[in-house]
Amino acid sequence: GGGRITTFIPCESSGQIKGWQSGSCQVRFVSETTYVQTFIFEHIFVILPYYLEGELTDLLNGVQPTRFQGDNTLKYAIQTEFRDVLSNPNTAKSDVDDVLLGSVGGFGQNYNGFNNEYSIVSIDYEEVATTNSADGIITDVATKVTVVVNSLNSTFVAGVSIFGVYHSYLPDEADYTDQTDVYKDVWLYDNQIQTLGTGALGSTIVTNVEGAFDSTSQITITFEVAFSVAQQLLIDATKNYAIGIQVADTSLSTDNSDKVIMLADARAYVKDSDVPGLLSIDE
Repeated sequence: GGGRITTFIPCESSGQIKGWQSGSCQVRFVSETTYVQTFIFEHIFVILPYYLEGELTDLLNGVQPTRFQGDNTLKYAIQTEFRDVLSNPNTAKSDVDDVLLGSVGGFGQNYNGFNNEYSIVSIDYEEVATTNSADGIITDVATKVTVVVNSLNSTFVAGVSIFGVYHSYLPDEADYTDQTDVYKDVWLYDNQIQTLGTGALGSTIVTNVEGAFDSTSQITITFEVAFSVAQQLLIDATKNYAIGIQVADTSLSTDNSDKVIMLADARAYVKDSDVPGLLSIDE
């Protein structure tokens, strides 16, 4: 039949609730035989959930949530439906694919519970404008974050090793349930993948990401975190955030990778107590 397109077409979410939408999807027609039509889907997404309300204490203590304890893990499942006539559900051909097992780990886990040979040595904060030290990420001004990472097996290579930086707000359940904004806007989620020793990279919230090669067993990662005025309004002094650091031995294949996202820190945001123009002295 007609109407099938061999170039990718973006998928659209249905309904007003979009808080679950953590990435993008596209689909294209490939070929057909007498009884079979073939399509390709590309789905890029954040694996969720990595945090739910009530898990902060366990998160801080390195205790995995039930969904990642022991052999527990998450897996990918998809339900598709194709129609000859879009408005007529009686023409639908549908399928559910939920057979493949998953191997997803929580923070500090290599795949589903395998040993992690990397560790966070330290994390420090400072206000970008003044270079004064800070107790955490400041919501009102840009904050520079410095993270030192250790490799037990000395796998870091200058100019070659790749690392990732992740920031996420940790909202209350009421803040992330039935939201009309997409996931990254609700959770203030942002990440950046970078190579050791290359120029600074940045996205929206996480910027100026750089990695310095200290030795084969240690690297120093620096980046800045800053929020727009609209994003600042989502945060109060009691809200928490998480910083994740991803590292891996780039010489290993995907199937044998030792990649891991470690929790570098989780704590409450810091509100800047300085109010511009509150006090001025004429001399």
